[in-house]
Amino acid sequence: MDVSVIIVNYNAAKLIGACLDSVLSQRGVSYEIILVDNASTDDSLAVLSPYQSHICLIKSPKNIGFGRGNNLGLAEAKGEYCFFLNPDAIFTTPNNLAQMCFYMREHPTVGLSGTRIVDTADKDQHALPRVRYPGQQYTSLNFSALPGKIAWVVGASMMVSQKAYQATQGFHPDFFLYGEETEWCFRLRQAGFEIGYNAEVTVQHIGGQSSTHLTAYATWQRKQRGLYTFFRLSYPQASIRKIATIEYYRSCFRLGILAVKGRLLRLSDTQKSKQARYRAIKDNAHCFLTGNIKT
Repeated sequence: MDVSVIIVNYNAAKLIGACLDSVLSQRGVSYEIILVDNASTDDSLAVLSPYQSHICLIKSPKNIGFGRGNNLGLAEAKGEYCFFLNPDAIFTTPNNLAQMCFYMREHPTVGLSGTRIVDTADKDQHALPRVRYPGQQYTSLNFSALPGKIAWVVGASMMVSQKAYQATQGFHPDFFLYGEETEWCFRLRQAGFEIGYNAEVTVQHIGGQSSTHLTAYATWQRKQRGLYTFFRLSYPQASIRKIATIEYYRSCFRLGILAVKGRLLRLSDTQKSKQARYRAIKDNAHCFLTGNIKT
């Protein structure tokens, strides 16, 4: 078995069929499909019924989040490589999986690799590989000894080798959603693996489908919680306090500017989204600084 394709689904009934069809169209590689359903409350299971002969379906009794859901799939995976694909994403050509296998075999020092990710208009999403970790410039850690130049890649579309998985045991269970791929990439590099990026493989991703029921503020709250989980697991306490202090005052300043603009002019939707983001940043930084986020 070359590849185990792992998909974690939560209420993506409208999109999961297209995702699976794109996997079933793959050629030139042997693969299995492991689909973990995170206790979806929509029609996901009905949509999945015609695919039963093509997938290994794991039904989680509750929504355990992205990373832990993928860990359920990893525990059953038999492939030399495991490919993580979001349920709201599709492969764009029938040779995407074969290309990824070739890339990983040609780069044996790479433990995990991302792909190019585009939106429905074929425009690049904000998913290029990162060369720094969040808040890295404020830590006392020495990152120069870590292998490779890439820090982390976006988890919507990425491949890991079984060797790298066995060495690090997958996603950290403390995450629910957001930040888990960043932390895993950090641990992989600490274990001696490089992080790769294969721009020859393009995956189309709609994005945010698991959070469509949330307000902008609630979505940013989740992202900030994931970020502070990453900090807790990766950085010294003093570094986290420094980051939280900077983010608290920076977000207060930006909220103040938006408040003034709101008194003079009606805020645009983009400005309202920024306002929700800065509020979430401020609130989570305040929670940490006052001891209400345990790290």
